Amino acid sequence: MIVTFYSFKGGVGRTFTLVETAVQLAARGASVAVWDLDLEAPGLQKIPGLQSLEAGLKTGTLDLLADFEATDYTFPSRETLQGALVKLDLPPAHRVAGGCLSFLLPAPLDETYPAKFSRIGWEILFAAEGAGPAFFHKVAAVLQEDFDYLLVDSRTGFTDLSAVCTLQLPDLVVLVFNLNEQNLAGIERVHKSASQVPARTAETGNVPVLLLANMIPDGRTELVDEKLALLQEKGLSPHFRIPLSPELLLTDEIPSLACLGSLAQGMAPLVNAIETRRRGLEEDRDRAEHHRLGPRHRRLHARDRGRPGVVDPLRP
Repeated sequence: MIVTFYSFKGGVGRTFTLVETAVQLAARGASVAVWDLDLEAPGLQKIPGLQSLEAGLKTGTLDLLADFEATDYTFPSRETLQGALVKLDLPPAHRVAGGCLSFLLPAPLDETYPAKFSRIGWEILFAAEGAGPAFFHKVAAVLQEDFDYLLVDSRTGFTDLSAVCTLQLPDLVVLVFNLNEQNLAGIERVHKSASQVPARTAETGNVPVLLLANMIPDGRTELVDEKLALLQEKGLSPHFRIPLSPELLLTDEIPSLACLGSLAQGMAPLVNAIETRRRGLEEDRDRAEHHRLGPRHRRLHARDRGRPGVVDPLRP
């Protein structure tokens, strides 16, 4: 299952929310991959608790893209992608259920990063007939096969890559925003587009979009209520409201990795909703498979009925 976390503006806690969600899913026993596609403003591996990832990073998304261009658009192999993933050593308490958490990062964040980013032919990749979207689709498809969840950290704003992340790849979109005017104006347009995307699987309907209002201050409740009422009028009432935790603005700590249980608990409803979405997708796939195999089973039943030693697969 692919879940994209998107925010129209930076600084709203999108990456923080994604990582906390990923840790909680892994702690519940899931295999989780995080793909950092905020390539113009990377920094995930600088978050406290994730800084060990930099040491294990050999190949990043920019390296994969450079090889993709240099080999006449040959997709990276599964082995190459597996080698690019960096596994996080979870705390012992989070390993009990058997889950795991790995990251596909942009590249090492050293002095070579700006030049590496600028060498990618972005305009060619995302031209009308460009191979860029196909690259991201292919990598996502491979990772989706290898993990229970693929969480995508999308680029902000209206860009080619953020459109791929938000409108083409996911089974579920989480829109993260604050209640200021810049965020509200942008998120309204993105929600309108994202909520009209048809589901990629056998189910009918569109891709669900979850709205998460983050960093809601305790004070000025009248102003907060006014903003929330405006969102309700536009059909954008948040599914989740996360209060502002001033200490996290200074530390960037991930609650589940820093033993901040009360703060981690505030994110649990979002994690529950993502798990529910995955169960729904699995049920849809099972129904579609049952429907597809039904005629075949009936033919086998008719052919084998009455033969000695044959078990009737349709008999209750």
